[in-house]
Amino acid sequence: LLAVQTSSLSPLLKRWELLMHLRVLQLALAGALLLRFSVTHVEHGAIPLGRLPENQNGLTGIGGNGGAIRPSSGYAFVFIQKQIARAVAKASKLPSDGMPADLPVTTPHKTVDLLMDDVFLHVLRTRPDLAPSLFLRMGSALSGDEFALFLSGEASWTLRLKVIMAMPKWVFVRAALACLRMFLFNGHSRHK
Repeated sequence: LLAVQTSSLSPLLKRWELLMHLRVLQLALAGALLLRFSVTHVEHGAIPLGRLPENQNGLTGIGGNGGAIRPSSGYAFVFIQKQIARAVAKASKLPSDGMPADLPVTTPHKTVDLLMDDVFLHVLRTRPDLAPSLFLRMGSALSGDEFALFLSGEASWTLRLKVIMAMPKWVFVRAALACLRMFLFNGHSRHK
């Protein structure tokens, strides 16, 4: 039994893209001399890239509704665990006469990581032609453990600098300036 995953960066996943992924997998498996195989299950989904709108109904949000999704990757599981662990730790330090009106839930992301994500997503939106090379550059510059640390929000400043140095400088400088302009003029750096 072999489980295989493919990904694409697309605003809307179309049926022909699903079929293309399946065909590429068939060719890859045949090339790996796995000539006899069958596809028993196919699934697909959409992972949001970007910051989701904040909860506006006055309730405390957790998970995707509480800012736990990493904007540049769509990863959420580890961040939801961190968010809940922090909320439980804060709640356990509250007075014993009862819970507060609001559960103390905050985003599990570091501000620097969110800023880096904003710049990265701006580059992907304005220069989608660069996407393959950006991911290859990052994959070539980082070990598997470093990549996992970066995606899980546990990167050191040295590791963040390594990621920055792997990227084309002027494209990212222009994107950072554009994000700064959005922040100054719109009061936020979120991509809708």
